[in-house]
Amino acid sequence: TEYHHAELLCPDFVDAVMDSETLKSAMACLTAVQRKRVEQYFFGDMSIYTISKSEGGTVSPKSVWESIQRALKQMRKYFLKGTPIKGGSHGLTSEGVV
Repeated sequence: TEYHHAELLCPDFVDAVMDSETLKSAMACLTAVQRKRVEQYFFGDMSIYTISKSEGGTVSPKSVWESIQRALKQMRKYFLKGTPIKGGSHGLTSEGVV
């Protein structure tokens, strides 16, 4: 059963996502696998099961779901706290490029 986390849909999070440049910056902070899965799930209208199968069936739907959840938590941290991701080497905060 697929479900969504309501805590990720607080007003600040939704406002931040509405700005496509901010979204692109947050997505750039994810691993390549996380970014691909988030794009497929939210923008490609693929189910967790379909994403799992598209990766050769070697990754369980549960692992795909957990990967997406970790990515959302990372993005939420980026949006709400302005905390640079991955050690801050990229120069990004929730306000944009430093």
